[in-house]
Amino acid sequence: MNKRRKSFKKCERGSIVGLVLVIGVCLAIIGWGMLRMGFGSRVISSQNNSTVVAREAADAGLTEALHLLNQRLFSGSMDFSGINGSDVQLNPAYSQPTYSYAVEPNGIATVLIHSTGYYRDQVKKVHALSTLASIWDNQFYGEFSIEIGSYAGVGVVPPDSGIAFSVRTDSDDPGAIKLHPNLEFNGAVIVGPGGDPDVVISDKSSSIINGPTYAASEYLDFPYKPVPEVGASTLPPSSGGITTIPAGMYGFPPISIGNSEKIYIDGEVTIVTNSFDIKNGGEIRILTGGSLALYVDGNFIADNGSYIYNDDMQAARMKIYGSENCTKVEIKNSGDFWGAIYAPNAALEIKNTGDYIGSFIGSSIDVKNSGQLIFDATLSNPVEEPSYFSIQRWWEEAI
Repeated sequence: MNKRRKSFKKCERGSIVGLVLVIGVCLAIIGWGMLRMGFGSRVISSQNNSTVVAREAADAGLTEALHLLNQRLFSGSMDFSGINGSDVQLNPAYSQPTYSYAVEPNGIATVLIHSTGYYRDQVKKVHALSTLASIWDNQFYGEFSIEIGSYAGVGVVPPDSGIAFSVRTDSDDPGAIKLHPNLEFNGAVIVGPGGDPDVVISDKSSSIINGPTYAASEYLDFPYKPVPEVGASTLPPSSGGITTIPAGMYGFPPISIGNSEKIYIDGEVTIVTNSFDIKNGGEIRILTGGSLALYVDGNFIADNGSYIYNDDMQAARMKIYGSENCTKVEIKNSGDFWGAIYAPNAALEIKNTGDYIGSFIGSSIDVKNSGQLIFDATLSNPVEEPSYFSIQRWWEEAI
């Protein structure tokens, strides 16, 4: 009997040891499987991260190529050969992601941009079709913000142009576009890439948007327009309080039109100056058949009670270009204003008693007047200066 009990206990101990071994082996297998699963997840995560970084590098190359392309265009050259980069570091601090790009002319007003991003073992290739467009096609563009006051109407002339009115910002900040009460906005409102229109656009309950609201597909890149090289000039003598400037190119010191003083533009005139201001009661008039291209390396201020006349009532007859030193443009004109302003670094303020007809390109736009804000569709001509290349189609190459 005792022998049988001892034998049973030995068998029991042996079974427990075997069971423990089996459980140990199972746990080892499960642990190994989980280890492999975790390792695989890390590998997949690392590959996905590398893919994202490689695509970011490729997009950075495309952006840089587009910027260089527009710089070449703004310098007055239509030769786009030789715009390329190789093994450019995306972030010099880490010097791991790199990109290469090349621009391929594809006709008179079209180019192809090819960009490749590299990161670890991942390679991503993107391509873009870019065509020539007029900067004025952006109509009223404030890079960081736009504010439109109450009762300010909007529209397009001529009415049969087929172009819809729009305002745009590249910002995705909350409230970057402010529409005040009692404003009926008949046009498109475009916010920065990735932005939520419901967040970026701050409109009051009494304001109405009768048009689409959406996020842009890309950021705009507007280089400063090169200033023509002109010699130093002096203003012609005044006669009866009127200074008439005939056709030609002039380099003037800062211009200030005082109370009751008048400057008439008679012919095709280009003026380069450090700053330009029109005091209360001062006047600048572009006579019939004349035009003014004004390059300002400082601010342009038209004070309350000033007058800016464009006899032909064509915005293309008056263009103001602000350099990087131009940080403020104020139009407080008495009456309608016909003109186009391109000042990428300037805060633009409109406070007309009449309508503003033309186009505004600046860092911000603040419309305080209750008159019409109207885009002049005759500005939409990419063949004439100034123009820029914009991306019409983007695609990623499957590798």
